[in-house]
Amino acid sequence: ADSSANPSWVAADLLAQARSGVTWRSGARDSPPFAIGGYFTDVMAGSLLVQGILAAVVHARATGQGAHVETSLIEAAMELQVDSFLMALHCPQTLMGRSRSGIGGNPDSPAPYGVYPTADGHIAVSLLPPAVLADLLGDTAPPPDTALEPEQLRDRLLEALAEVFRRQPTAYWIERLIPVGGWVAEVLNWEQLAKS
Repeated sequence: ADSSANPSWVAADLLAQARSGVTWRSGARDSPPFAIGGYFTDVMAGSLLVQGILAAVVHARATGQGAHVETSLIEAAMELQVDSFLMALHCPQTLMGRSRSGIGGNPDSPAPYGVYPTADGHIAVSLLPPAVLADLLGDTAPPPDTALEPEQLRDRLLEALAEVFRRQPTAYWIERLIPVGGWVAEVLNWEQLAKS
């Protein structure tokens, strides 16, 4: 990373998030941008640097030559968004954008991917087998409509699932969904994490 590109830029995690577009990647479609919790570009830049150093050590042992290794916070932020960024550059028509409800965590992931409120907390859902998804939705499933854009269908599914998950406590859903192949987890705060 060439720091001379703009020497007035301060190297700070929040500023890298702002400059990289990541602050527009979460939340509801009409919500303002917000920072990702924690210092993710700082941590990712460190991880990238370690990978570069290890690659340089392997290179040095194989060739007897050293290597120059560098990275930046912007590169770290972009590494974490690389799939979506490349889609935006090369296949912009495939991007769905942020969901209407803000439930979906990754704006380019289809339903059921997201964090949903339950009767007593929240559940994170990464994947549900299609038969399980159909069973969960039952009569609340959006009717097939070939006129819907993928983004509209995703939003309808997210909202229908949110209504279903609100009916029971988190433990009920965990016990029901994991045995049938659901990739789900309870959403914990730090106090709950410390007790678990």
